[in-house]
Amino acid sequence: MKTKLFSFAVLLIFAVLHSSGQNINGNGRASGFNPTINNSGNGAQLTVPAQAFTTDNDDPAKDIMNNDDVIITGSLGVGFDCVDGEAFGFNTVLLKENNLRIKFDDTSLSAGFAANDWTLVANETSSGGANYFAIEDATAAVIPFKLMAGAPADALYVDSTGSVGFNTALPALALHTKKGDTPGLRLEQDASSGWTAQSWDIAGNESNFFVRDVTNGSLLPFRIQPGSPSNSIVIKADGNVGIGTWAPTEKLDVNGSMKLTAILTAPATPAEGSMYMDGNDHLLKYYNGTQWNTVSPDTDEQDLVAATLTGTTLQIDIENGTSVSVDLYPLLADLEARVTALEATIGMKENSKSTAAISQNSPNPFVNSTTIPYFIPSDVQTASLTVYDVKGVIINEYPISNRGTGNLIIDKSELAAGSYFYALILDGAKSESKIMIRVD
Repeated sequence: MKTKLFSFAVLLIFAVLHSSGQNINGNGRASGFNPTINNSGNGAQLTVPAQAFTTDNDDPAKDIMNNDDVIITGSLGVGFDCVDGEAFGFNTVLLKENNLRIKFDDTSLSAGFAANDWTLVANETSSGGANYFAIEDATAAVIPFKLMAGAPADALYVDSTGSVGFNTALPALALHTKKGDTPGLRLEQDASSGWTAQSWDIAGNESNFFVRDVTNGSLLPFRIQPGSPSNSIVIKADGNVGIGTWAPTEKLDVNGSMKLTAILTAPATPAEGSMYMDGNDHLLKYYNGTQWNTVSPDTDEQDLVAATLTGTTLQIDIENGTSVSVDLYPLLADLEARVTALEATIGMKENSKSTAAISQNSPNPFVNSTTIPYFIPSDVQTASLTVYDVKGVIINEYPISNRGTGNLIIDKSELAAGSYFYALILDGAKSESKIMIRVD
């Protein structure tokens, strides 16, 4: 038993000598190396004379091969720069030389068995090369993992739950990144697959959480300020979007007021349904596929086609064949009473010139302009047409210089929408009053 143990010790010493640069010949001896074995007494002893050794690592015949297990109860030093009395410290295995590699050479040949080779690499071998630790796919000659020298503590940390921390040993979630200024994640698409290169950043700081379009000038199309309330923007499973609400009932449901910033020029290429606030007239406009139209809160957005006053009945024709009839008698009776009372108050006399006449304006109601026919006798000294509102306040006075038959045209710009009375004033006396209606 002791002889077997001693033989193993000899092989182990040979292995260490070889790994330390000693040259072992084909008989298992180093050049000039003649060990003496003493197997008498209480134990076997190996005596190695102090001689100079030469090395020849390129001669496979001088390699040491052991066909059984090798167990080392101390530390193992491998490499040209290991020395006698090496200080191992806590290192069980020490690799020490100028080029350090550990290769895993899988010799599997049977179909279906994995056979890829891997290498643990420490630093580049050329002058001025980088300092790093890497795992190399030796078969493909690529390095999928590289750790550069100088990386900070906890640069990559995987805790016992599987959570991964970047620059933190306390990952709070499955992926946790920590940095003193704007931690973030870059998504970079290069052109290697034939698509246009594009880079995006997802990051956050004390000012905002944002998505940054790096490729196009670092634009910030999406931003959230710290302290934004819950449900500021909600997208539900049915596609409805809520602003300030978790339960939107329409494609866009806003819980609160809305604002459209006014622009002076309409969008150049609108689509049907486009809307904007006109900065010129401060009205909301929508595009119906052909033209821009004004959204009015006071109408159903149908155009007035025509209006006809028959007696005291006003018929208004609206686009799409719709018409509305309004009986104006109660209004006219009230207005007439008001005018009569006003005339009595100011002492206005009826015109005694029986031949003077004024006709109903046409069209009435009117949108753009209306015409009032009249006849003024030649003996009248002063003549004018006066327009009153329903309270009897004079709105406009139109002096008339010609005599005989004539027409007075009133433009929409001269009157706001509403109901009015008008009458001829001849030499201070009023003729018969007529009612006139202006609509938008």
